[in-house]
Amino acid sequence: MGPGHAAHPGASTGMKLHCEPLSPADIPQACDLFAEVFGHSTVPAHWIWKYQQGPRLAGLNLIIRNTEGQLVGHVGASVFAGQTQGRRLPMAQLSDVMVAPSARGSFDSQGVYAQLMRSMEQTLQAQFPGVFAYGFVGIRPYRLGSRMGLYKSQHECRAGLMAAGQPAGWRDWFCTAQAIDWPEAFESKLFERVWQSSAPRIERPTLVRNSDYMRWRYAQHPQHTYQLWVIRSWGQTQGWVVTRCMPSGQHTVIDLLPAQPGSMAQASTRRALSAVGRVLQARQPQDPVTLSAWNIQTPESQQLEPIIGVEFRVGQWHTLLQPPVFVPGDTDVF
Repeated sequence: MGPGHAAHPGASTGMKLHCEPLSPADIPQACDLFAEVFGHSTVPAHWIWKYQQGPRLAGLNLIIRNTEGQLVGHVGASVFAGQTQGRRLPMAQLSDVMVAPSARGSFDSQGVYAQLMRSMEQTLQAQFPGVFAYGFVGIRPYRLGSRMGLYKSQHECRAGLMAAGQPAGWRDWFCTAQAIDWPEAFESKLFERVWQSSAPRIERPTLVRNSDYMRWRYAQHPQHTYQLWVIRSWGQTQGWVVTRCMPSGQHTVIDLLPAQPGSMAQASTRRALSAVGRVLQARQPQDPVTLSAWNIQTPESQQLEPIIGVEFRVGQWHTLLQPPVFVPGDTDVF
């Protein structure tokens, strides 16, 4: 839940801890805590984009201070419209779960971490009954949260590699990818058209990916640049893919719709990614190109330590016909 998700249990301080909403004046302090906990910086402008802008239902930030008034704990949640099994579902991504090193201690239900999470559960339950809350954690934070009854694993996220190049089968030739500018996509109502055709078939919890959401998440991102692709099959628009060229030069699939369960056996997903890979390879024919995606599963990717997509319990666990299948764009990192 956030970069590295520093979900360490808080120290039992001997004083009664009090959670309160983060005020605008406290955002610089929250950025300082972010740097202290995660080891790299963020700035108020990015914080405001992340928690206050876009077509969100709410941006929630809870903090705890020490006796000197210093901010020593924080948990955030971004709530957006989602759906599952054809019905509306508010979805809340928890992120930036942070406890200052000075406030960490034993595994204590009265500590900073436990009280932050309990307060966030109560806040979400009061404001968004039935909300599906989720986040992304490493192995150690997952074990801590699971022991406290906070987390349930829903999806182990691992990135596999697909070599770009020739289509794997004759049908792949009829699936094409075209790079498109964001303004053109918004003007053509691409996201609404694809969502309307895809949504009735989506039974897993998923965010509503309309123009307003895509504009905020990708076109207006304050730090990263994303490439949008239109996927066509037999000349008809079938979906879209978002990629990002990472600092290493690796092309990574960040988002796509329709999103199929994570397996190379899912032919439509494989064809879409293959089409994107062929265009990328044609752009740099002298260098082999690979495409990284959570939707690609290989023997090598199965050996990687996963990022665990978890449900955060709000009241009671959801009973899902199908668990969510997350993509990197569902996180606040990629």
